Amino acid sequence: MLFLHPRFWGEEGKFYYFDLQGQPFLSPFFLVIRGNFQLVTNWIAYCATLVPARFAAPVTTGLSLLALGLFAGLVGLLSVQRKWPLPLVMVLIVSLALLPQGYELYLTATNVQWIGSACVLVLLLLTALGWSRAQALLAYLLVLLAGLTGVCAVLLAPAFLLRKVFQPSAFHFRCGLILGACALLHAAVIAGTVHPGRFLPTDLYTLTFPMVLQSVWSPLIGAGTVNTQLAWILFGVWPRLGTALIYLAALALVGFTVLTAREAVQDRPLPWLVAGSWVSVSVLNVMGSIGDPRWFVSGWGGGRYFFLGSVCFLLLLALAASSRDTMKSTLAIGLLVLTMAAGIRTVVDGQWIEGFIRGESWQANVDSCAGRRPCQVTGWPGGPDWTFELQQR
Repeated sequence: MLFLHPRFWGEEGKFYYFDLQGQPFLSPFFLVIRGNFQLVTNWIAYCATLVPARFAAPVTTGLSLLALGLFAGLVGLLSVQRKWPLPLVMVLIVSLALLPQGYELYLTATNVQWIGSACVLVLLLLTALGWSRAQALLAYLLVLLAGLTGVCAVLLAPAFLLRKVFQPSAFHFRCGLILGACALLHAAVIAGTVHPGRFLPTDLYTLTFPMVLQSVWSPLIGAGTVNTQLAWILFGVWPRLGTALIYLAALALVGFTVLTAREAVQDRPLPWLVAGSWVSVSVLNVMGSIGDPRWFVSGWGGGRYFFLGSVCFLLLLALAASSRDTMKSTLAIGLLVLTMAAGIRTVVDGQWIEGFIRGESWQANVDSCAGRRPCQVTGWPGGPDWTFELQQR
């Protein structure tokens, strides 16, 4: 549906496209939306202003697909370096493609920053040994672009710098320095803007429980199941005991995955860096999120903030699948297959995904203006909150 009827999602139309209509060539370098500077998103939206309005959404959809393809290609490169068998790679890719958080992220310029952070995460797992100078420069450029496109990627800077400590790697240290420099830029932007939608929660439950639900249980059993069965346990039967059991079971699963991955790889500190990034980025994303963070205590609400955590979990499972211990590797593979099955089940009967993949055609919306400019148009998910003024033809 997203290829048949490409759409603007959320801020993509109302803010980015709207603000960049008729602006000069260099304007994407300076556009700050809702306290965020996202360079790649700015440029994707600017490219959409260079074509007739009815083709603007296909441009943002297509360019966002290129970003997603880059992420998939990096996962493929990682699989070659780690010598993962093809069936494992296929299960991993399908699981990544069908992650619950993906419905909010994929094929949208608004959320390309989260795809960029996932690309940077894969670079953390890659080794640059044997790379040519040109390949290394392309990797640095990717890190720079991801770092300039939202805060999420720069939160991985400590992991890159720590990798230099545990396992000398000039490549990763330079990537960490690039991300650190980008972090200073974002800090300056945030300090210079005020956004009333940030609640800055500090209680441990709000900061951590959404991460447990959305980056552990949603991938494993499906977002819909989290919103029904787990919610029934939490809010209907044993609130405190249920919460404790969900925490403990998730901790056991993650602990097994990290320890098994550590046994399976030569660069043993790496799984700990990935796990640490998973926790730190998820918690910091909640602290800096826009909107009421209580919405995140669900299977998919505000899923973009937990996408990187889910990717961390799946990549750690893929690393653990290479364990020499047959029982442990089999369990890790079984958990990956379970995530794939949960994703397929969501495609078949997940009612909650409808709002992300079905809606009014953007081209039909533009055609209804009958050439009038300015004209009021509406992006997805629809409603007055996402209505904006179309100025160009």
